[in-house]
Amino acid sequence: MKARLFMLISLAAAVAGCASTRTAHEADVARVRMAVAQKLADQGEWAGALEAAQAACQAAPEDPEALTLRGIVLRERGLLDEAQTDLLEALRRRPDSARAHSALALVHERQHRTAEAETHHRRAVEIEPQNARYLSNLGYALLAHGDTRGALPFLVRAVREAPTSARARNNLGFAYGRAGDFGRAAQQFALGGSVAEAQSNLGLAYELDGNRAQAAAHYREALRLDPSLRRAQENLDRLAARGSPATPAAAAAAPSPVVALGASPASATPAPRSSHEGTP
Repeated sequence: MKARLFMLISLAAAVAGCASTRTAHEADVARVRMAVAQKLADQGEWAGALEAAQAACQAAPEDPEALTLRGIVLRERGLLDEAQTDLLEALRRRPDSARAHSALALVHERQHRTAEAETHHRRAVEIEPQNARYLSNLGYALLAHGDTRGALPFLVRAVREAPTSARARNNLGFAYGRAGDFGRAAQQFALGGSVAEAQSNLGLAYELDGNRAQAAAHYREALRLDPSLRRAQENLDRLAARGSPATPAAAAAAPSPVVALGASPASATPAPRSSHEGTP
């Protein structure tokens, strides 16, 4: 009897050991697939990232991180409803996932569901209050929706947490421009890219403020510094098409000097195109 009991216990232990080994192997496979999917997403290779994320979800169907990553990839492929489904399920399984909250906020931004987006941006910041990406995303969302005063503290915190982040610096620069503080805007743009890119961004800040002549002057200065800077040329062409004083003929006849950075404060205007992080 004792011998039979010992055999049953040994068999159960062996089966448990096999199951444990199999579970560990499956977890390793899921981690590898997640890493591959994240690498492809970071490189913007969305088709491959979706395939890898799907494989990760199959390997670990209960893992909210796998669902979150697939949701992010689906969002970047424009499949917003499917992305929302994955991210809501990820949050059902892990309500305190800052990454899932942030990713869902960006889905809602694209769905023009402003209030819901802000709720999830704020929740991500509550969970990870020192995460510069989430701070910057919340600040930019508030800025884009006209709340410059509310945006500034979050964007300042984002820069404090990630002083070398070009995105955070430029977002803060546009917020200062909206507030009419072009001196501080110029300082942030100078830290957020090349000298030419800083001039182009400052031009956009002035354009958004309604000062088209000053905007054109900065766009021209950006092109003088870097003739290949396509964004500055496109912005200058747009001003010219709208009948701005920035037409080539007017520029040649009466060149507008670039005002010292920080001059001409003015009223706030709508924010530039979204500068949210794509793959939180």
